[in-house]
Amino acid sequence: MNYFAVGLCLMAITVRIIWPEVNFDEVSLKLLIAAVLILLFPELKEVFSRLKRFKKGEFEIELSEQVSKLAKKTLEVEAHTANHAEISEEIMKRIARASSDPRGILMIISMEIESKLRRLAKKAGILNVSKTSLITILNELTTSGFIPTEVNPIFRQFWSIRNRLAQSYHEELSDAKLYNIADLGIRILKLLPSLDDSREKLDAD
Repeated sequence: MNYFAVGLCLMAITVRIIWPEVNFDEVSLKLLIAAVLILLFPELKEVFSRLKRFKKGEFEIELSEQVSKLAKKTLEVEAHTANHAEISEEIMKRIARASSDPRGILMIISMEIESKLRRLAKKAGILNVSKTSLITILNELTTSGFIPTEVNPIFRQFWSIRNRLAQSYHEELSDAKLYNIADLGIRILKLLPSLDDSREKLDAD
């Protein structure tokens, strides 16, 4: 095994001598070093595996804490919000079709939340809606009274979780946890005012 590792190193050196124009990029060099270390010290493979499992566990624990806090806060906001908007039949059908795929449901809900916020922004007269970040739109709608103040922080928290899941798609979470997050998304979507409510707000102003 050790001879094989030494052979790899000698091969790399030989390649550089014969073809000096060949450059090893940083990634390739790191992979070579990692391979040699694992060959020389087989126990390192198990160490790397444990570190990976630890990181995965840490991700799940941290995300679970965020989801629990969001669920508690969402429940509080729901209790103090009189009007809960209805979700369109079309969206409910799309959710039903994706019922076996919690990540798919989460994507559908996230897209509908973003679409609804941008439609509300247009009704509110916010300029350059398509080029404005969702958080900026949310803040402007909150400031102008189109969205209840207490909805702002739970939306931000949900969107942060959504972004983290999107950026960590390789991380495996239980379906139960993903369905839980999707359910929170549906509840937050219902807390956003309907377009009819926004028209009444404009008429009142």
